[in-house]
Order: sequence, then structure tokens, then C-alpha cells
Amino acid sequence: MNEGWNKSLKKIIRREMGDEAYIEKKMHPLLDSISDAFDSHDKEYALLNRIMDLSSSELFEANNELRKRNEELDRFVYSTSHDLRAPLTSIMGLLNLMELTDSNKDKEKYLQLMRMSTVQLDLFIQEIVAYTHNKKLGVQSELIDFEDLIEKCISRLSFMNNSDLIRKVVDVKLKFDFYSDRQRLDNLLSNLLSNAIKYCDLSKQDPLVRIVVKSENNHAIIIVEDNGIGIKNESQDRVFEMFYRASAQSKGSGIGLYIVKEIVEKLAGSIKVKSTLGEGTTFEIDLPNQKG
Repeated sequence: MNEGWNKSLKKIIRREMGDEAYIEKKMHPLLDSISDAFDSHDKEYALLNRIMDLSSSELFEANNELRKRNEELDRFVYSTSHDLRAPLTSIMGLLNLMELTDSNKDKEKYLQLMRMSTVQLDLFIQEIVAYTHNKKLGVQSELIDFEDLIEKCISRLSFMNNSDLIRKVVDVKLKFDFYSDRQRLDNLLSNLLSNAIKYCDLSKQDPLVRIVVKSENNHAIIIVEDNGIGIKNESQDRVFEMFYRASAQSKGSGIGLYIVKEIVEKLAGSIKVKSTLGEGTTFEIDLPNQKG
């Protein structure tokens, strides 16, 4: 028998009680000091034969994973049902108010508020679709036109409250053809841009969102920075958690940045956040080229 030989076998067996067990059987040589005990002319390697019942550990891990997924699903259903209902309740209330007034000025005001609630509802539905898409579908790589992608995101978010008051600067300076999943990048950028708009600081003289795309080795570096209200230091490590809201005044669903992190991981990239309360926030994403 060759020195260093070892073998591992996993299989399912049936116990005496009739139930099945998932076991791992391992065989490998014992140390030379033990084999030296054999006659030198008939030297052989003793085998250490170990059988491990993996059923308990495998089931424990599977149950743990299932429990975590169920808890995540429970939180998702609870939070999404609340966040879907809130803008609908607002719209129904505003419709009632419109029926009670003859003032065109009041009706215009109510219509504007209804439009804002509708945009909020649409953004949230987009987040749910993005969440499901990222969980279920594989990466579909194609050549990315970042300028076109970003401009379409900005246009789609133009109906958000205060969007027209924020200056948007786009600076794309990639030096090579970049391939990635366009739909995922669209969801990623939409979430980051909508966040920057939601948490803008209109008290500043020049409310600003800047989107930069640049090259680094064979990677694309995407930077989304704003001069908005910023994030507290103690919240920055948690902003990517599902349903986490940095403050009671948070206007979002709490899943937008969670989806961003999930998308970045799906694309084998990394993301980091840097923020100063009262000054603004910067997200920097590093994505590898998915060119086959």
C-alpha cells in the first residue's frame, strides 16, 4: 500500500431501527512509528478506519440555514406588506380629500401628493423585483454602456420628490470594454441614486450627486457620492442589512442597500461606504470585468 494513501467515502445506510443515516467513512495509514511494530520483512501499513455519522451535523446545518431563510422571509413579508400598504393608504386618503373640496388649488396639491405616493410605491415594487431577480437568475454578461445606463436611471428617477433640485454630474472614463449584467447594474445604480435623492440636504447651496466610473486594472470602479445629510458613524456598518433604517426619519423600505450588496456579491465585486453626518455619503463599488 502506498504511503500517504487515503480514502473517503460518503454514503447513506439504514440503521437497525429502520431509519437512514448519512455517514462518512475515512481510511488512511497510521504513523510509521506504529507500523514499525510489524515484522520488518512483512512490513505493512495499518489502516485507521473511521466512520462518522454525519446525519446530525448535516441536519443541524440544514435546519439552521432553513430557519435563517424562514426568518428572513417572515421579515420580508411583514415589512413589504407594510411598505406596500403605506402609499396606498395615503392615496386613498387623498382621494377622499379631493372628493370633499371644490378648490382647484387644493386638488392640484392633492394630486401632487398622490403622484409622490405613486412614485414611492413604484420604487418599492422595483426593489422587490430586483431582490427576486438577483436571488433566482444567473449573471447575464453583456457590453455595458455606462453613460446610457446612468442617464436612463436618472431619467426614471426624475419624478422623485426634490429630484429636480439636485444637480447630477456623470463622469465616465473607462479605458476598456466592460462586460457585466446590465439589469443588475441598473438595479444597483437606481438604488444608490434614489437613496442620494431621498436623503439630499436642500439647505446646502448646491445639492449634488456625482456618479464616476473609472478603470483600475481590469475592474470598473463605480463611485456614487452626494453632499446630503450623511450617515451616523454607528449606523455605517449596518446600512447593508435587510430592513435596517439608520434613523426613524428614514424614508426608504430598508431593503435598497441590502439589494445593492447582494448584487455586488453576485457580480464578484466589493462595496464600501464612507459618510460624514451633515456632509454627505460616498459609495465605492469595485466590479471585475465579466468578459468571457
